[in-house]
Amino acid sequence: MAEPSPDSAREFPREIPAPEAYKGGKYTLAQDAGAAARGPVGSPVYISPTGERVVPSGTLFVQFAAGTRAEDRRADLERIGLRIVKAPGFAPHAAYVEGLSLAKTLLAAGKLQSFDGVQSVEVQMKREAERK
Repeated sequence: MAEPSPDSAREFPREIPAPEAYKGGKYTLAQDAGAAARGPVGSPVYISPTGERVVPSGTLFVQFAAGTRAEDRRADLERIGLRIVKAPGFAPHAAYVEGLSLAKTLLAAGKLQSFDGVQSVEVQMKREAERK
């Protein structure tokens, strides 16, 4: 996956929906100036609903409705610039997906949530301490 340049912060969404465990909460783009709001190679830092600083990994975990294989939705994913990286054998209705860049992956997460038959979209995050 191509990494964004450090000056591409305007490309990242200000908010990203958090997993259901956060009860409708959102990750919010950190507003600190400079390197403190940057993860590795210019990645944005978000604040989780619990106040933790987290960095998006560049991967989304997508779950489709029961009975819908992720592989059957490959063309829909590709239309918005995503590709299936891995479909877990234990959950054929789910897949890990990535885009061409971190910014495009994060923007696609919002689009994907409005797709028919998509049950959930989770941006895979790393705690700030894990990224070092």
